[in-house]
Amino acid sequence: MKWALPILLLAVTACDQSPAVTFTDVSITLPEDKGAFPDRPGRQAMIANCAGCHSPSMILTQPRLSEEHWKSTIKKMREVYKAPINPADEPDILAYLTSGEAAAQ
Repeated sequence: MKWALPILLLAVTACDQSPAVTFTDVSITLPEDKGAFPDRPGRQAMIANCAGCHSPSMILTQPRLSEEHWKSTIKKMREVYKAPINPADEPDILAYLTSGEAAAQ
């Protein structure tokens, strides 16, 4: 028992010592995206709900996908990635993505 207190003190002292952590500022420069959403039905919904994370060029170069695929993608963005997509805008977003013009830009 005479070793219990020194061992306990050693254990507590060891727990108080955490590794030194140094934080540094890091900056990156993103490439300029000169793309823009063409002016057609659903444009405002795309800007309001999608452009915060996705550039127009990224969205406009997607392959032509089925309506079911885009519905699933919108659902994934909302449920998995917690994208703040307004449910009232979903039909406009879907129409924009399935218009066929999105992939043609």
